[in-house]
Amino acid sequence: MKLFSHLSLEGFSNTYVIATDSSKSCVVIDPGSMDSDLLKIFLKNEIDPELVLITRAETHHMAGLDTLRKIYQPETYGIESFDLSFGPKHAPDENGTADNLVDYRDISFNGFSVSAISFPGAWIDGSMYIVDGMLFPGAMFSAGGLREVDAGYPHALLVESLKSVFATLPGPTWVFPAYGPPTTIQVELRSNPALRRPLEHHALEDSG
Repeated sequence: MKLFSHLSLEGFSNTYVIATDSSKSCVVIDPGSMDSDLLKIFLKNEIDPELVLITRAETHHMAGLDTLRKIYQPETYGIESFDLSFGPKHAPDENGTADNLVDYRDISFNGFSVSAISFPGAWIDGSMYIVDGMLFPGAMFSAGGLREVDAGYPHALLVESLKSVFATLPGPTWVFPAYGPPTTIQVELRSNPALRRPLEHHALEDSG
């Protein structure tokens, strides 16, 4: 297994490329830009992007998708019901980018095992992915921190959702977020203040 990381200077977000020694196909996660450095990763390693995973239909995570498609025509997956306007999608956008996202949960692709995890109520417009045992949470989670959400119930729901996912994965599992350096589940459970801080009981009560 090979993992390449590319930093998009436009949004300072991470793009990840996953490849194997046995195939020329690779998986791309969150192409925030399609520049010469990302192209060099493909050409130097003689790999072709055939699967793209979008953690959130937001510019910093998919601005390079149109150019990537023009060169390689990969399959693209993400949350189908949201587009770049941060709202429900009722019709294709001008370039068809968001319209071509396909919503899914589990897929096996050229030897890659991919699972999608969504969090209704906590992170409705995005998804995390587990690719061959590695976790790609997008912007929802980073080393030592969480995605900014409203205090109270939304924050508590997100923390509990993350804890439930982490409980199903081994501690040494690597986590590769959209922003910041890689980390592991074990490290975050031990040192991430948001995950270690006890939740007040009323925060998880449904006020409605």
